[in-house]
Amino acid sequence: MKKILFLALAAFPLVFISCEKNQQKQESQQQEDPQAPEIPETIPAGPLTIVVDISKATESPLKTTWNANETISVITLSDYSSYGRVVSVDNFTSLGASGRKSAEFSGTLSNDAAPANVFLVYPALEVYMDGGKEKYRVPPYNTEKMLSAFNNVETDSQYGRSEFGYYVQTKSDSMSGLENACVISGGLGYSDGHFTSTIEHRMSLIQAELNFTKFKGQPISRGFKISSFGSSTEITKDLFKRDGWQYVYGVCADKYIAPNNGKSEFWANPSFNVPSSGNVILNIPVSFFMDSNNGDKWKFTAQMGSDSASDLVGWCTMFGDIKYEPGKVYRVSASLD
Repeated sequence: MKKILFLALAAFPLVFISCEKNQQKQESQQQEDPQAPEIPETIPAGPLTIVVDISKATESPLKTTWNANETISVITLSDYSSYGRVVSVDNFTSLGASGRKSAEFSGTLSNDAAPANVFLVYPALEVYMDGGKEKYRVPPYNTEKMLSAFNNVETDSQYGRSEFGYYVQTKSDSMSGLENACVISGGLGYSDGHFTSTIEHRMSLIQAELNFTKFKGQPISRGFKISSFGSSTEITKDLFKRDGWQYVYGVCADKYIAPNNGKSEFWANPSFNVPSSGNVILNIPVSFFMDSNNGDKWKFTAQMGSDSASDLVGWCTMFGDIKYEPGKVYRVSASLD
């Protein structure tokens, strides 16, 4: 028997500051302070330091501060405004105390670059070989299937690829495993004679607390699925973004790097046994295709046995003026029966 549980949504905002455009920043500085230093037209290749801010938010399992030892990628495009090609990918590092909101990242820029054509991506990209070609990717969040949230990036190409296998983590109090699934990025600014960047989360997070009424102590054998519906449980809704190719410049866009189409369901890959008592809490990074709605219904399906007869299904309904935004945590709960 399927049970429907209607619950309100609690969303806790993180950082969702828009990427700053170099020209807008320059004009603002000149208006406020005629003596403010102008942004250099070109950053010469060579050593460079960038002050990167990741504004802190509370009560969130998403990353909100810097660790003691961090690395970030600085990507230079040929022309940001016209879907430019990747010119270089350079990794910059920062050492300091854990818990910092702002950190200085230092490294070497491989090529001269206009500030407007430079942006930062975290986690730092790594080099890998694909078909004999050297490419870049965010480290895989699923090491078994080698799924990466941002991959197939190569110099002289405009394109990258997003792969949302939707990593699921069963712990609610740790960032372990989530960082590689939650891309953060931002453009380059200039303040007080220093290059700066305020980076923002491009992913959201569903934190689902699920009560399994059956199959205590047994593993999920065939998979775990999340489906989205509108106000009716009979009509699906394309709420989540699909995997696919995208212009690399889109990593700094408001809608993350996924293509402009959606899907109504995705398969997650949790590996755990249903506890003998208590609930399961799943952290599920997602990229939303739709912005907002009222009365959306989410369906959770745990495939416990060899066929659909053993599926456990639970529902939750989103009430109020819901707005799906990057960098927010959506806490929901459901009973699976």
